[in-house]
Amino acid sequence: MDDRQEAVTMYIAGINPVDIAAELGTTLARIHNWIINTDVIATLRKQRNEAIVEAYTDKAMSIGEMCNEFGVSQGTIYRVLHKAGVGMRRVRKGSAQAEELDKVVVRMYTDGSTINSIRSATGYSLNRIYEVIDVNKLPRRRLW
Repeated sequence: MDDRQEAVTMYIAGINPVDIAAELGTTLARIHNWIINTDVIATLRKQRNEAIVEAYTDKAMSIGEMCNEFGVSQGTIYRVLHKAGVGMRRVRKGSAQAEELDKVVVRMYTDGSTINSIRSATGYSLNRIYEVIDVNKLPRRRLW
């Protein structure tokens, strides 16, 4: 196997490009060029997007869980699902699932969790989180 193929194989295996360059005795720029020229990033992105769609449709993972699992933002998750034509699940107010998530919001907020961590855990929007906080008469935290 030549250095180019070896570099790509190592990159796919999750090895850092800096470490690949050191092991193969070449420059980081050359490693990046090899990776880009073989479309490995596009292939990995396609595999990640397929895994996101599967996690949402088959495993019923929440948006927050997928952000943590795949290391991407909520916007990326929504964009991937939209491009794949996947309909969004909605939690109906008053449903048993919504009541459970509301309890999670109250518990996490009273325990001092940040709004962003509550968002990631529940998949709720900022407005919905603040609505739950207000309905439960919890004092809003201020930064100033």
